[in-house]
Amino acid sequence: MDHQLCGRFRTLRAYLPDELNESTTLDFHNNGSIRNYCPNGDSGNTKECKTDLDKINAACLWLFQQNIIINIDSLSKEKSEAFIIYIMIWLSYMLNLKNVNNIKSLKDFYTNHIKNNTHYTTCNKSDNDCSNSLKNKTGYNNFKELIKQTNI
Repeated sequence: MDHQLCGRFRTLRAYLPDELNESTTLDFHNNGSIRNYCPNGDSGNTKECKTDLDKINAACLWLFQQNIIINIDSLSKEKSEAFIIYIMIWLSYMLNLKNVNNIKSLKDFYTNHIKNNTHYTTCNKSDNDCSNSLKNKTGYNNFKELIKQTNI
């Protein structure tokens, strides 16, 4: 596994523990740009992840952004695909670990949180569309297409 990818998972574990009964004193929302992937909070514009499911979804998007989008120009197709597999394994593990209501499989997660989520259907790098780069690297226009193709 790539050193940088391992580091991102290590950082994420500090904010969103991946073991039962493990907690953290760190505020999930202080993990870089992760708040951008949370739903809007009660106050309207402030994005906030209130549930484990909100945090898992935001973390999944953050992992895509940190490991693939930021480095899209220098990643090989094989490395991009490997990163996506690691992220999907992590997602499956976290959904099982946290025993999230109404989500019993990756397919349930896809239907409820990926299918209509614009974060999964657009590829933006520094406010620039990176869909062409993603397509060149993976053969898919966006993460939604790629995830769906994994036969979840």
